[in-house]
Amino acid sequence: MEKIKAAEIGNTKNWNNKKLFLTACFVDDLQTFYKKMILDNNGRINQFEGNLSLNNFQQRNNIEHKLWFPSTICCETGELLTQENIDIKIGYWMNIWKPIRKDLKEEAMKKEAFECQKIDCSCNDCKFLDREKSWCNKLDKKTSIDVNLCHPQNLNCFEHRKS
Repeated sequence: MEKIKAAEIGNTKNWNNKKLFLTACFVDDLQTFYKKMILDNNGRINQFEGNLSLNNFQQRNNIEHKLWFPSTICCETGELLTQENIDIKIGYWMNIWKPIRKDLKEEAMKKEAFECQKIDCSCNDCKFLDREKSWCNKLDKKTSIDVNLCHPQNLNCFEHRKS
């Protein structure tokens, strides 16, 4: 598989994050590419780990992105990906970006969301919720619909709406 030469990449200032990530998966030198991303748009420096500043990032040998895990290996199957069949799987809770085969992305993201929602036990994902009334039909009481909170007290009550 032919790598993209990081030193030959043009200005990345107007590239969207998807294009940047997919390029990062195939560059010959990830550190050179990351430094280029920062030089082309210094606002991107906040996307990287560590105590980076515009004065010191060029001297660093190991810059790591906070959310990206670029690779040519599929996070679901472990197979080698190509530029034609790669896509991005973004984690349900942590927004971690990983490479995945295009044809597996939709199902893998649905499966991860389902498993995470079963852990969250949020009334919002429960089959007993009457959304219009914010009412639990199992416990026959008013409930909170909050998709951003984990509700461990619902563990014995919760059944996922898609179960």
